[in-house]
This record gives sequence, C-alpha cells and structure tokens, in this order.
Amino acid sequence: MAVYCEVSFPLPVVQSFLYKVPAELKDRIKIGSRVVAPLGSRRLAGYVLEIKFLEKDPQYKVKEIIKIIDSRPPIPEGFVRFAQELAFNSLSSPGLFLEMAEVDGQEEKELIKVALTEKGQVETEQKNFKGKKKEILNLLKDKSLTPNFLKRKLKIKNINSLLNSLRDSGVIEISQKTIRRKASLARPLPQSKQLTLPGITGFRSEPVRQILGKLDQGKSGQFLLFGSFNDRLEVVQSLLENLRFFPSYILLVVPEILQIQKWEPIIEAWKKEIVVMHSQLPERLRREAWQQVISGQRKIILGPRSVLLLPVQPVSLILLDEEQDDLYYQTEGPSFDAREAARIRAEEGGLVIFSSSYPEVSHYWHNRERQTLINLGGEKKVYSTVFFTGEIDQLLEGEVKSEIDNRLISGDRVFFFVQRKGYSSYLYCPGCGFIPRCQNCQIALTFKKEEGLRCRYCGYNTEVPEACPVCGKKLKTGKIRGSQYLEERLSQLFAGQIIARLEEGLDGQQEKKLLSKINAGKIQLIIGTEYALSRLKMGMFSLAVIINPELSLNVPDFRAAHQTYVSMSKVADLLANEEKSKLMVITAMPDHPAIREGARMEYQKFFESEIEYRKLLNYPPFSLLIEINLRSNSIRTSGRLSRLLLEKIAEKFPQVEIIGPKLSRSVWRKSQKEIKFYLRLKNQEMVRELRAFFNNFRIGHPGARISMIIWE
Repeated sequence: MAVYCEVSFPLPVVQSFLYKVPAELKDRIKIGSRVVAPLGSRRLAGYVLEIKFLEKDPQYKVKEIIKIIDSRPPIPEGFVRFAQELAFNSLSSPGLFLEMAEVDGQEEKELIKVALTEKGQVETEQKNFKGKKKEILNLLKDKSLTPNFLKRKLKIKNINSLLNSLRDSGVIEISQKTIRRKASLARPLPQSKQLTLPGITGFRSEPVRQILGKLDQGKSGQFLLFGSFNDRLEVVQSLLENLRFFPSYILLVVPEILQIQKWEPIIEAWKKEIVVMHSQLPERLRREAWQQVISGQRKIILGPRSVLLLPVQPVSLILLDEEQDDLYYQTEGPSFDAREAARIRAEEGGLVIFSSSYPEVSHYWHNRERQTLINLGGEKKVYSTVFFTGEIDQLLEGEVKSEIDNRLISGDRVFFFVQRKGYSSYLYCPGCGFIPRCQNCQIALTFKKEEGLRCRYCGYNTEVPEACPVCGKKLKTGKIRGSQYLEERLSQLFAGQIIARLEEGLDGQQEKKLLSKINAGKIQLIIGTEYALSRLKMGMFSLAVIINPELSLNVPDFRAAHQTYVSMSKVADLLANEEKSKLMVITAMPDHPAIREGARMEYQKFFESEIEYRKLLNYPPFSLLIEINLRSNSIRTSGRLSRLLLEKIAEKFPQVEIIGPKLSRSVWRKSQKEIKFYLRLKNQEMVRELRAFFNNFRIGHPGARISMIIWE
C-alpha cells in the first residue's frame, strides 16, 4: 500500500497538493511535519496536512517528497486542523497560517554583509565616486553593514544594482554567512477529561461561576462580557485565580499592541505566570518568551491577534477584549478575522469570551437571545453633559471658551475630539440636519461634483436636489473642521498655551515624547482624532469637547451609528468620573441616539433604538451581510473576474441578494483598486456552501484574490 500526503505551501493559493512519500520517509512523516517538495520548477518547504494510504496509484503522475526538515518538530495535529478550518473560512492557504505559527522563525538565516576592500578604502579617501555610490562608501568606512540597513538609511530602492556595480569595480566585497539555530514547538500539556473546579472566589463570583460551569462540562462555547473596563478586569482577575492550576493555556487578546498597556494591573499581578508576546518585541525577548511558554512555566499569554496562531495546546480560555474593534480583521497576508479564529480554536473544548463596554449591536443581540450575555451593569457616571447646536467658531468665543479658561486656571487638561481624516464630501442641511441617503441602502450618499450623489454600497446615482426636501433650505457641502484648523483657532484664543495634536502621522519617538508631556501635565490643551483615543489614559481630563460627531454617521456603512456611539463613549471614558468633569458636544444632531446616548454612555438605550432601525431595514442581525473584495494584477482582469463570479453566484444561489458591484480603493493600499460587492442572506445555513464556492473559484482562477467579511 503506497503512502501519500497532502501538502500546503505558504503561498497565496488555497489548494493543497498530493505527493508520494518515499519508502525511507514512511516511518518518519507525520501530520504537521515540515517537508521539502517540488512545485513546478522550484523546491519549496510546506506542511503535511493529511497522510493517505492508497491501494492503487493515481492515474496521473505524482511527484515525491524530497525530504523532511528534521530541525523542526511537527506542528500539533489539532493545530493543523485549526489552520485548515481557518483557511477554509478565510479563503486562504493553510500553509500561510502554519508558517505564522512558527514563532522561532527560520532555523537557517542568511546574513549578508557589505564591507570596503583595500581598494575601496583608497577610492573613498580620494573621493573618486559621486552620488549614491559615494554615500554608500562613506557609510562603510569604519564597519561592515547589511544591504537592508543601507537601503533604509540612504532610502535607495535599487540598492542591489548599486552594490553589484561597486563589487564589480572591486571597491566592496559582499560576504554571506548561514546562521543555524534549533527550533522548538510547544508540547501539549497533560489535561484530564473533566476539570475539577475549586471553590469560586473573588468579588465577581456569579459571572465567574457561570463561565467556569460551562468549562467544567468540557463543552466549547462563548460568552459576551459586557460592562466597564474595570469591572471586566475584575472578572478576568477572578477567572485567572480559579484557573491557576488548570493544565491548559489562556489567551488574552487585544486589538492592537498599544492596548496592552491597559492590562498593566493583570501583568503586574501575574508577572510570574503571564507572558506578553507581539511582533515588536526584539527577537531575543520573543524567543525567551516562547521558551517560557513551551516549557509550561507561563500559561497565560497576552498579545494582539497573532497570539491566536501560537501552536499551544490545550487552550481552555480565550478572551478577546474590545470585541467590536475592526482591527481584529487582518486584511493583508493572509486575511482573517480574529473573532472567527477564536471561535474555531475554542471548538476543541475551550471557551471564548468576547469582552466590551460597547459591543457590536448584532453580537449583543445574538448573545442576549442565546442567554450567553453576562451583563456586569454600568458604572454610575457623575460627569455632566452639555449639547450645543451652532458654529464652532462662535461657540469657541462664547460659553465653550469661558469653560476652557476655568479649566486652564485650575491646572486641568482639556481634550478636543475631531475627525480630521474625513471621508468624501457629502451634502447636509444646516437648518434641520437632513442628509440625502440611498433609497436602497439608507447609507449617506457621497457627493462629487462630476457625478452628483452616489451610493458607495450599491452604486445608486441621483442628481443633487436644489433644496432640502424637509425644510426647504439650501443644502451645504459637509466638510470636516480638522485638527489643524482647530489648533489655529485655539492658538488665537489662548495665546501662550502649548497645544498638542495627537493624530496619525507621528513617528514613534514624537508620539512617545508628546504623551510623556501630556501625562506629566506640561500640556493642557490636547487635540486628538480617533487615533488618540487608545493612546490617552482613562480619567485624565476634566473637560472634553466633541466637535461635529455627526460626521461619522455619514460613513457609507450600516454600522456607522454604532461606530459613532463607540467614539463618543471612548471620549467620555477619558473624563475623570467626578462632578466637576464635563462633556461638551457641538453637533447639528443632538437628538440622534448614537450621539445623545454615546455622550451619556447609555448603551442599553442606544441598543434598543439601533436594533429597531436595523430590523426595519433588514440589516444584521436580522439578515447576514457578506462583503466580498476581489482584486488581481490589473483592474481589467478584476472586472472580468467579478463579472464571471457574479454570474456564477446568481446561477448557483438565486435566493441570495446581490448588492453592487462597485469599484473602490483598497483599505490598506490606496493606490490599488478592487471590486467590492455585498451578498445578503436570510440566515447562516448557506454560509459554508458559499465559502466552498469561493474557494473553488479561487482554485479555478489563481489570479483572483478574494477576501470576505461576514456580519451576522
């Protein structure tokens, strides 16, 4: 009986490839083994997904595995199954996820160094070279450097051609050295079939009892932990205390590396049992952390979404904090949703807890219906809220200015929240706040002079109305009053005050220095965008001014109201919860639920309003909405593939509503355009069939890059 295996390579192709296992490797090959195999004219390293025993050879020629890479232990079989399921759901390659799981990186690393020759020393002293070649030689005077360092330092794109030219001239030499190191993987911790719970301890005993009771049954499942951050942290603390002696791993996941700092109380309390892992750790520290994990010394792992791809087993608990954050969706190489990854990892008997003060509306609704919602109650807020409906220039010279003056005199800090990075221009009525919306999607229409009003969801077009259909006033073009404009106005009104702008575009050092001054109280007036909200400490301001929050309601996204609510609540979280603290909101729409309830941090009231709106318009959770993005090497090819794809969807799934398509810019690469459309389904029954369909389409059309986001 011949032995074959399915191998997946870390390439952007969804299919695996069948190879024959030579007789000398039959006893050594395992699921999860890393092997070298021929692919076309190349020899590539890949991962064994499945081993097959066939009585008859296939009717076509099958190539053989060349070798097994023995320097790496096989990846655990359970993790391989996880990578396969995640790849299937994400329309990606299991090999890419398995490559990401190799924390140690490459066991062989090529180190290339460039140095001056004796001739080069002389030529450099005599200054016989000019331009970029001269700059390269000057840097190499005292030491050898890597090509990558030279490329970054001198900002040279064609560094290799310049180095080859200098080498041919005999002025430099390029040496190459192979560094080898032993790789290691985590061994599964011993685990009993059923966990024996100790006595439940801690202040938050009831929610902890509910969570651990599920875990004690040995069943997988999920919960939504809803409440203030401090209350949620208490539950986590109690969970860790009760799980301390369980022979399993706990993954604590945050949306971005920056938010790890919020978890300092947990890190300090569990410093002997917790390890922090993320991509910005130096390689030596990352390897040390990994050794502590695989030895079982530290079983609590805190980090961003990448910790979900650590091949540790078993995992009893996964907690995703701030579950509503879009940063949990990775759009580049390979694309996947960390929330989906957490659900899949928990299917082998673990629990996943989604945690938030302002969870996504659909997620809150689903968990309430399933009775998996853990409501910790809200923290009583004592700050006051004031709404203004006027022009910012006038208000800054009136009541708002006098309030700011009082705070500055008392030495308090004041925060201004603006949305400097806006979206395409839109139309609005300055009299009643009316905004033209798509008749199909109820999304704010984008205004462009050459096109009129256009929907960014379905492509609906209409002419610009001459006047507001509600009150008859002339519509105005909505433009965002950005941070630079506000800084200029504040400089005029508060002469001598240092004003800080915390926004996109700052490098690491600039941001660090700015935050240090803000935290020390050296700067009292701070202007920030959404970017600032996760970088400032909660409770550090006595006054916050939110300017035109209604602008975010005009984002062409059915979740715009929730995103507005989240921003409003995050700003309110920056206020010290004291009676003297005040939140001032300058808006044309003070009665919109997202703005009114967001300022007061009344999630329940906002939820009840928003869920009715979504029910009326058949948005999630009352339907399933799938966003499909398709791109390829050229926009012409993308257009052809999208037409073919839409024809096949309409033919195979006639009951699915298709919205679009439209041409849009890639989120992460603004110069790259992609085709975007939406599918609306009644329920989840068809989702797996659709995923299989898209995976097969990718196999048949390798040039198509397809990603999908599901809102349920």
